Amino acid sequence: MSGAERSPHPGVQLRTPGTDSNRDALTFTMRLPLVILSIILLLTAVSCGGEEHVIRVQYLKTECGYCRMLFQDRAFGAEMLLENDSVLVFDATECLAAYLISSKPGSPRARQIWSVDYSRPTHLCDARKATYLRSQKILSPMGVNIAAFESTAEADSARVRIGGNRMDWRGAVGLVRRLWFPNRAVADSLY
Repeated sequence: MSGAERSPHPGVQLRTPGTDSNRDALTFTMRLPLVILSIILLLTAVSCGGEEHVIRVQYLKTECGYCRMLFQDRAFGAEMLLENDSVLVFDATECLAAYLISSKPGSPRARQIWSVDYSRPTHLCDARKATYLRSQKILSPMGVNIAAFESTAEADSARVRIGGNRMDWRGAVGLVRRLWFPNRAVADSLY
């Protein structure tokens, strides 16, 4: 019986599953949002690079680009991509800020800067978009006691647990300038 069976009631046709064009259209309509969602998720994964950006150092071997100390603590650090495509690494966000503050005119400019996310050691986040927390319970390598968080919610959660002051990149650079370079102005390009 191709597509229809005999009904016990005269004039009524029974359809076998898969032959009803309305049902097939309904199935397609129900699946379409799922297909679109899958495509969106795939494109999002591809556009994010698919892999995490982690700091590229050998602990206890690589030196900080500012203070020359060896990298020791995975919860701290920073990285800078210069306009000439060279990469500098720093053992703490305060060293990155100090390097930028003390850069001489004509030095290669930073194209991108990252800080290690304190809540995800070795994972780098955009330093200009990160939220920073300064607390006496955060023992950063250079003693400024500042940590970067990719998420403001993570920074707030840490602040509830350990206390401290929350700030943005401008605040972090300003803190390093006040502590280490009290007589030096900071160019707006650092922010």
